[in-house]
Amino acid sequence: MKPTDRPSAADPPRTCVEEATFAEQKEKLGVDVKRLDEILDGLLLRIARFPERSHVVPTTSLRTEMSMPFEDAPTIIVTFAYDESHVYMLWIDLY
Repeated sequence: MKPTDRPSAADPPRTCVEEATFAEQKEKLGVDVKRLDEILDGLLLRIARFPERSHVVPTTSLRTEMSMPFEDAPTIIVTFAYDESHVYMLWIDLY
């Protein structure tokens, strides 16, 4: 990647696609839905804009990202794949 090709905050974010497993796991977390959505909004925006900055899962093309720690909510870990226009949310879990 050339320096001029690096993504910036001005670039439009990728579209986040919740895969079936991700949606099922999200429902099973047992976290307040409103609070979970608030945490995910920030996390998914970061992932959609800069997925290449997330941790690489060894021996795969998958990535993981953690939410910021909050006193009133658990830390969330999201596993995903991405291409130029989409981020595919594959798995969600609590840390």
